Amino acid sequence: MHASREDLKMIMSLLKPRYYVPIKGEYRQLVENANLALDNGISAANIIVLDNGQIATFENGRLKSTADLVALEDVNIDGNAHLDSQGLILRDRQTLSTDGVIIIGIVINHKTKEIIGGPDVQSRGVIYLKDADHIVKEISSILEHSIQDAVKSNSYENMGVRMDAKDRISKFVLKETGKRPMILPVIIEINV
Repeated sequence: MHASREDLKMIMSLLKPRYYVPIKGEYRQLVENANLALDNGISAANIIVLDNGQIATFENGRLKSTADLVALEDVNIDGNAHLDSQGLILRDRQTLSTDGVIIIGIVINHKTKEIIGGPDVQSRGVIYLKDADHIVKEISSILEHSIQDAVKSNSYENMGVRMDAKDRISKFVLKETGKRPMILPVIIEINV
């Protein structure tokens, strides 16, 4: 991810680069990063902010050119391209934008399948958790019961339990909120 300003300053002071080329982020973030380098004593002539497709060429430790370009095209995932042949990415994005996401995590003992941590429910774009305590409790309970039911019937399989919990939680949330958010149950199994 994007490094903090303090992290960038520390790297600059430790490495003392001759040239500084910000490479991650939108153009405005590259410029902000370059300004930080300027504030930290790196010469403006040695700070290189490249545009998409622009190539910086170095020879013998010196900048030779930034004139060469690579032809690039933007790739938009629209549900029709080979990158998303079944439209899953577009559908997930549509769901996230309209109905949000609920992520529920739980930690269980790998051998006994006993719950040792959680469940923890996080919601984005669905409900305000502090105003919906009963919904959070029921979502937690559904995941716990899915695990316990599978263990009792001797049919526990992580992916299967997550899919069962996802179906049950989806039905419950639709009934309570009228929304169909993306439901992401996470069951972490650890050896104790």
